[in-house]
Amino acid sequence: TNAPKPRIYLLPNLSGKSKEEAKEAHERMTKGPFAFVAMSPDGTRPLNVNLALSLVFQVASALLVSLLLALRTQKSKIGYVTKVGFVTIFAVAAGFTSHLSDWTWWNFSNQYTLVAMADLVIGWLLAGLVMAKLTP
Repeated sequence: TNAPKPRIYLLPNLSGKSKEEAKEAHERMTKGPFAFVAMSPDGTRPLNVNLALSLVFQVASALLVSLLLALRTQKSKIGYVTKVGFVTIFAVAAGFTSHLSDWTWWNFSNQYTLVAMADLVIGWLLAGLVMAKLTP
C-alpha cells in the first residue's frame, strides 16, 4: 500500500518534504539505514523473456562496439592484441560509468560492484577476442 506504483523508492524519502523535513531526512539517510528499492507491485517478466531481451541487448552492444572497432581500424592496420585491448578498455569505461555510478549514488556494496565490473570486463574481453579476429 505504501509503494503502489512501479518505480524506485528511497528510504528515507526526500521528495515532497519541506526544507526542514528534507534536511532531517537527509541526516537520517547518511546515518542509516538507507534503502534503494526497485518496486514492481505487479511482478516482473518471465525469466525466458528477460533472457531473450538480455541476449538482444548484448548482441546489439556487440554490434555497436564492432562498429567502433571497425571505424577505429579502418585507416590504420592495428594488431590483434590492440583490437582486444580497445574492446576491453571500452568495457572498463562502461563499468566506470554504470557500476561505479551505482556504487556512488545508491551505496551498492563493494563486493557487488566488483563482481558486476569483473563480469562486464571479462565478458567483453572474451567478445573482444572474437571481434578482433572478425574485424579487418
